[in-house]
Amino acid sequence: MANSEGECATARACEKMHNTPVVMSSWATTANEEFGQNAPNTTKVFQIYLSKIPEVNFDIWNRVKKSGFSALAMTTDTQLLGKRLNDTRTKFSLPYHLNMANFAKYMEQGQQTAVKGGKESGLAEFVKNSKDNEIDWSIVKYVKKHAQLPVYAKGVMCAEDTRLALEAGIDGIYVSNHGARQLDTTPATIEILKEVVEETKRYAAETGT
Repeated sequence: MANSEGECATARACEKMHNTPVVMSSWATTANEEFGQNAPNTTKVFQIYLSKIPEVNFDIWNRVKKSGFSALAMTTDTQLLGKRLNDTRTKFSLPYHLNMANFAKYMEQGQQTAVKGGKESGLAEFVKNSKDNEIDWSIVKYVKKHAQLPVYAKGVMCAEDTRLALEAGIDGIYVSNHGARQLDTTPATIEILKEVVEETKRYAAETGT
């Protein structure tokens, strides 16, 4: 929305800066195929939310593998969107010429990708209508089985969730507070990093992993 080259500019920047690893949002306005072409040598991780349509998930995971992505980052702190009141007041919508490019090919299967606000923000309506919000930690093994890619947990903010993620078979953890947009009073990630690392070490010592 801020730059006509969008995520492609980010991809090229990471490629130029000594192949800096990059995570691409599944809700980006650039398709993963185009993103991959702009950063062919960079370590690329694809952030995922699960669609309510299993076949859409399977196809996207297959597409990102072909585009050179080496892992998936599953967001674990957005079962429900935080109350983003400004988006609700303005009925936030993407500009008419943009959509969620990674989902565009599935529109005939009922996926709405234009993200236009109706009664509330367009993003909130998309989450409610299209995103699978009925999942728990058991989904990790399911995603790994069908995607055949490592899966990282994005959004872990305490030792207890660190333990649950590791027990579920997660391959890595992103300490993230979702840009602090999910909860106004959320702590800064730097405040949480130590306890997550220490819990990871405890788990490794206990399990020999």
